[in-house]
Amino acid sequence: MKRVSSIVLIMMVAGLAFGGLPVRAQVEEPASTPLSYGQTVQDTISNDRYEHRYWFEGSRGERVYLSAYDLGSGLRIDIALQDALGRVLLQALEGYGSGPLVLGPFELPLDGNYTIVMGRYDGKNGASTGNYLLTLDLAQEAPLTLGEDIAGTLDRALAAHFWEFIAEEKTVISLRTSGEGLRYVLISPDQQAITSAGFSPDPLATFVLLPYAGVYRLSLQTQNFQGSAYSLRVEAHAVTEIVAETPFQDTIGASRRAAYYQIYPPQVDLLRVEVVSADADFAGTVAVYNMAGDRVASASSSDEVDYDLLIEPWVVAQDSYYYYLVVGAAAKVDEDVSFQLTVRPSQLTLLTLGEAVTMRLNRAATKQRYVLEVAAGQSANLSLRPIDGWCTPELHIGPRWTGPFNLETNTIASALTAALRFTETGYLVFEVEVGYSEECVVELLIAPGE
Repeated sequence: MKRVSSIVLIMMVAGLAFGGLPVRAQVEEPASTPLSYGQTVQDTISNDRYEHRYWFEGSRGERVYLSAYDLGSGLRIDIALQDALGRVLLQALEGYGSGPLVLGPFELPLDGNYTIVMGRYDGKNGASTGNYLLTLDLAQEAPLTLGEDIAGTLDRALAAHFWEFIAEEKTVISLRTSGEGLRYVLISPDQQAITSAGFSPDPLATFVLLPYAGVYRLSLQTQNFQGSAYSLRVEAHAVTEIVAETPFQDTIGASRRAAYYQIYPPQVDLLRVEVVSADADFAGTVAVYNMAGDRVASASSSDEVDYDLLIEPWVVAQDSYYYYLVVGAAAKVDEDVSFQLTVRPSQLTLLTLGEAVTMRLNRAATKQRYVLEVAAGQSANLSLRPIDGWCTPELHIGPRWTGPFNLETNTIASALTAALRFTETGYLVFEVEVGYSEECVVELLIAPGE
């Protein structure tokens, strides 16, 4: 599940019947600046002026929101809404790089004046400084129907619109929009932000798994100074259950941008996803998400001629564990294209520390891949050398594909050696490749380190 851990939100409703709420200590406070609904202000937090105050007149029952944004300076915004007695009604802290910070919508409990305290993390003792934008407005809220096309306009920087919708547990949705500088935040029924990002037309980038049954709140915001018109569509998707090692035929393209699947994989160490199409116009992407909705593998192309898309290897299967697969169209097409999807055990050879493997590489097979299970903090010594023939092999290490590491000369006496230390626990892929015109037998040895 995509949690936005960098934003902490505290809400305390000011109900007079419930007794006293926290009151700030009586200290000399800077003068307050009046702020009106629909107004956006820009100012600076410095070591000399680490807090700004604004006030506005509100009416009981009005639903308001605040939105603040650090203008690229590394400022950690700490913002609070107080009532006339200085009691905190709403407060939030922005983490580094978390994007615009939205507080609310919040219903004002009484007629009267309210204060917005715009400061930085740790106040006087804090260290961050910089410029910010702040806006205050009445919240535009509406119910949202999944699959509905919505159009509107955010008329200035940091303006936001809000929707609510009801969904069942484990519903798969995607969010698509058009407009300039748009960003969304999706809040779950337990009031946690489960995803926050800019929009993308890529179906893989807009996959969202809703963790609970209940009411979800979506906010849409623009960072552009001039605002933006927008269109919005939040769509729930049917998920098809597929069976491992059984090819599944489907289509994507004009009628739907992506197809969604669920699989309970066989109990093997590593898996492989194959997508192949006989349609010359097929172009797509494939991704795997775990049962929490986090992406664990993806591919946009394959270097094997038999497959349009290939993930090899995929993650370790676990007991009673399932995955979601999404096959998406890479670009908008005018008609549907067909494809075949198959999930099967990985075809890669597992390496054992201390045991050498040999491979023959030539024009028919210019590369070979092996996979090694490693532990964080573990060290090893790697040796790669030709033992017959003539070649200068390259070594790439995945899944993030560092390299290439290649031999300095091309005689069979040459060898590539390296001391390795693994920083994460998991599986690493070692790919050995030679040139198209080369032919040789290569030995790869990964031995335990000291």
